[in-house]
Amino acid sequence: MLETLDGALAPRLTPLVGAFERILAELLPGHQAVFRSFRAFNYELSSIYPDPFRATLGDDVDQGNWPALFIKFPTGFLDSPRNHILVAHEIGHAVAAVRRAETQRYQQEAAKAKRSGLPSSEVPPALLPLPSIPQPRLLDVVIARWNESGLSPLDTATLDLATLRSRPTESLLFADIIARVATTAQAMCASWMEELFADAVGVCLFGPAFIFSFIEVLMPVSGLQNADEDHPPGAMRLLWMEQLLRGPQLTGMIDAMPDGLRTRLDAWITMSAEEFVNLKTLGASAKDFAGKLQSLVTDIVEALADSIRKAALAVCAKLIYSPSRFKDDLSRYSDDLVLFGIPPVVAPPGQSVVGLATIFNVAQMVALERLEEFRPGEARPEKERMLDDLVLKAVELAEVQRKWQEA
Repeated sequence: MLETLDGALAPRLTPLVGAFERILAELLPGHQAVFRSFRAFNYELSSIYPDPFRATLGDDVDQGNWPALFIKFPTGFLDSPRNHILVAHEIGHAVAAVRRAETQRYQQEAAKAKRSGLPSSEVPPALLPLPSIPQPRLLDVVIARWNESGLSPLDTATLDLATLRSRPTESLLFADIIARVATTAQAMCASWMEELFADAVGVCLFGPAFIFSFIEVLMPVSGLQNADEDHPPGAMRLLWMEQLLRGPQLTGMIDAMPDGLRTRLDAWITMSAEEFVNLKTLGASAKDFAGKLQSLVTDIVEALADSIRKAALAVCAKLIYSPSRFKDDLSRYSDDLVLFGIPPVVAPPGQSVVGLATIFNVAQMVALERLEEFRPGEARPEKERMLDDLVLKAVELAEVQRKWQEA
């Protein structure tokens, strides 16, 4: 039930894992995650809740620290610290998982209190807003699902529920499809909202470095259009992250980017905006069940964008990577790293240790903007390897300094 740890993390990742563990502990005091290495492409979080153990352990199971969190680190193809910044997205999922567990615990305690006739504490508000599905749109999706099932055709203009009720078998089938489609739509909305929340957590914690890792690692594989029941299309996610960068809490972040990075981001945002318009246009005219469902979920989630962003900003309030910090980091450390191979290791006045966000953003800027100047004469693969080694050394030193200060 607790999964199998299939080997220790590679030693070169250990300080980086320690840095992510610290960030997770700051966002979720008292909670930890097991970081697993595995040879696959994507980063993942899996969480185990107490319910599977309740039948055996009874209420004693609640004494554990739930949920049990497992964050997967891909190794091999993606074994670069500049890619591993995407773990910040899984930390966002961890926040959502812990909040779900807290809500479930309060609900269970409230139910027990009600059965005993005792007053119960108020259930805390949900982390993310609850989606409200418009009934006419839902009915339109249900009819598309009905028609694809090979049953006698229906459409919204001629749908006669009274006639349908007079045919018991079809009436029961219709009710069953309504329930299934409503459940699917609710679950899909919840999944998409959590994905966007996790993206927002990554941007709050690491700013531009997170977005550029997302573009470099995920976009070549998932593309701008692809979506499923768990993930919104890449175009929607990129537009979402860029809107957060332009929001009042991060105003000036895009202006602080070097020209090359800003041009690169603008190109992706332009492509994303075009693709997203195309997706919405196709969705609005879709006749099939999958197209209508995706269009419905897109509109619902898009309407809740501000609430989801506010939730991420509130969770990360003490750790937000600010535009002024980004600008100062690039000014302070970039030339040293490019010209002399010295990564960010000396903290500025008032800051005891160089932060992970600083190291990642300087490294991303060098990799994407100034790699030609770095280690002249070396082949690109060797430049990449040297840069990764320097970044990991900077992380290692920062973690040692942090532990020393704590001691």
